Amino acid sequence: MLPFSSPLLHTLKLNVQYFSHDEEAFPFSAYPDLIAAINTIHLPVLTTLALSEDFDTEEGRGEDSFFSSDFSAFLARHPTLLDLTLNVSGTNLTNDISFLPLLRSFKGSFQDSAIICGGRRQLHKLVVTFLHPFTSFDRPSFHTFPLPSQLSLTHLHVTAVDTRGEVLKTIDELSSGSFAHLVVSFPNVTHLDVRINGLITEYCRDLTLLTKLQSVRFVEYRKTRRVGTAQELFPPTDYDEAFGTFLPFLPQLAWIEICMLVDKLEGREEYSDSEFNSDEEYDLMGERPHMQADYCFTVIRKNGGVNAQIL
Repeated sequence: MLPFSSPLLHTLKLNVQYFSHDEEAFPFSAYPDLIAAINTIHLPVLTTLALSEDFDTEEGRGEDSFFSSDFSAFLARHPTLLDLTLNVSGTNLTNDISFLPLLRSFKGSFQDSAIICGGRRQLHKLVVTFLHPFTSFDRPSFHTFPLPSQLSLTHLHVTAVDTRGEVLKTIDELSSGSFAHLVVSFPNVTHLDVRINGLITEYCRDLTLLTKLQSVRFVEYRKTRRVGTAQELFPPTDYDEAFGTFLPFLPQLAWIEICMLVDKLEGREEYSDSEFNSDEEYDLMGERPHMQADYCFTVIRKNGGVNAQIL
């Protein structure tokens, strides 16, 4: 009844939830009927849509599951979409996605992002989300391949979450090689927010290619056995030298943020920061970081020079 009760609905957030540990309480046969019903809905002026799913059953949600949350027909009924968030494993976008000609903003998996960018459209914002099951023993990875170029893209955000939607901490963050792929694909980005693997200095060379960049936010994850606050262990002044390598090449850059996530490892202080037990690292994956420091820098330019000042 939604199209009849709200014919002018322009924004819809739809989360399909399945919580059952008793097949008789909600028979599995009812789920396909629910998806089929949703796929018949047509909202003539819908412009913003967020589709997601959430499962909690005794069997879990495996690759061989008979659940199929395919909302392709629902998407095809809404060519007016401007903003789409898609977090549904059963909806497989195809290369022929002409039913989304007006799309300007997309948030979803790397695979879906590749398909979206491959279409003829003028994207302005892209949020790439890597999904990693919390129960998986495989180390999450941001390894990517080059995405189809989108010269219109100005806002780029790359992050990773588990199946509960929690942002991952101990991961193989975006490598410098994968970052280079993104720079080539989206050279006109003005606002950048990414997780990185390693030091900022490893990304400076490619960062200088984003000549229209106005703001940038890096999220780093560090481990340490030393004692002290996050600010003491990783002082913001350590970034001054790194900033100097790319600021002269980015004339519009005015704002820099560093989000530092730090875990304190158990053991002797003489161990190096990079030495840790693999079991200990895995135990940290589902926990919040022990410490967090958010550094904000504003760029002040005087007489053609550049100077970074901590706020």
